[in-house]
Amino acid sequence: MASKNVFILNIEDCGRLSSQDFNNSGFIHPSRHLVFHEQIRNYGLELSLEEDADSVTKLNRFFLRHGQLSIDANITTDMVSQPLCGIFTVTYVGRTSFVCKSQLILKTQQKCISTMIAKGVCVSLETRRPAPLPDKLVQMYAPRVDALGTKPKIEQLETMKSKDQKMYEKTMVVGKEHVDLNGHMNAAVYVKFCVLVAKNSINDKIFGNITHELLECKLTKLTCEYIGETLEGDDVSYTMWQDSQNKYLFHFEAKKDGVPVFRCRLNLDHFVSSL
Repeated sequence: MASKNVFILNIEDCGRLSSQDFNNSGFIHPSRHLVFHEQIRNYGLELSLEEDADSVTKLNRFFLRHGQLSIDANITTDMVSQPLCGIFTVTYVGRTSFVCKSQLILKTQQKCISTMIAKGVCVSLETRRPAPLPDKLVQMYAPRVDALGTKPKIEQLETMKSKDQKMYEKTMVVGKEHVDLNGHMNAAVYVKFCVLVAKNSINDKIFGNITHELLECKLTKLTCEYIGETLEGDDVSYTMWQDSQNKYLFHFEAKKDGVPVFRCRLNLDHFVSSL
């Protein structure tokens, strides 16, 4: 433990990277990064709450609201079987929300694979509305908040503005395997669906310059905004469009019953993996 507000976490029990975590170009699937960062956040909050964890989670849940994932390193074959660890730091605490940083680390080499800045919200299980953060969390992290000063900004994504923009729409159905213990679709699955929608757009020949090879380029940044809940059996309509200025930048918006529930932006690069 580096300090009162920084937690170093071993996540070996949740598995290591395997060949199935990589695409054909040798890069880790975006959703796999998110799964590991979710585990780091959950473990970090559990350690923060210590003996009060059970009593807090009986009344509340911590939901992801925004997330920005940056890929920090290429992965080579000699790194794949290494154990992983995570570093969890809370950088801001509000009345009902907090901002945290999670880092996914190759334990042996102490090499950071990816970093995620996330905003979480405390939600009452009874009312399903934002609830005040537990006093224990506020007391633990308040000194660090004072030291850092202003609340960090997390970029909010906008819907498509131009009606002339070429787009692709695909409806995805939330299955039993897609929901988490809270009963709603897991955060990483939203992004997994984005990739599946993009692949379907290629098969349906909607975009002339989007290929499977392009989609398997290196992910450099992933920005997500979680707006609403989707449950098992829900139909979620995904809209995808390619940025007009950058062919490696893709936008996604998901709606349920016509109401936005999720937005995402994928920044890719043309670099080739060394895997």
